[in-house]
Amino acid sequence: MKINKKAIVMAMSAILIFAVMPSCKKATIASDVVGEATAASSSVQNGDEIILSISGIISASGSINYDGEQHFPIVHYLIDGVEVAVSSETGIPFNALYKVENLTLGEHTLSVDITPSHGGDSYNNKVVSSIITVIE
Repeated sequence: MKINKKAIVMAMSAILIFAVMPSCKKATIASDVVGEATAASSSVQNGDEIILSISGIISASGSINYDGEQHFPIVHYLIDGVEVAVSSETGIPFNALYKVENLTLGEHTLSVDITPSHGGDSYNNKVVSSIITVIE
């Protein structure tokens, strides 16, 4: 039986490539962000500047340095489904400053949308909404 050295070298090269590939893979983060979207005050007036955050956080990865890159959730704050602010912080409590403008009197729903800082990362949005009330 004749051994085909070229076939063996090619097979070994293929095995080596597949063995090394996982170490070259980009880092990905998967995490839950849990808590409640809150405003510094639940009763506000147009013109007020308030801090939006996530309170009661049970689990969130916050900022993680992995393979020399910083990974974190980007928290977008929404009032009645419209984005009004984006977190300026990369970690808990993900604060954002918001100037209340053009909101009608009464109750409005404050919620969040969460996007990753890196493609491939995923953050499960388990943040419950809350109510803010415009009083004047």
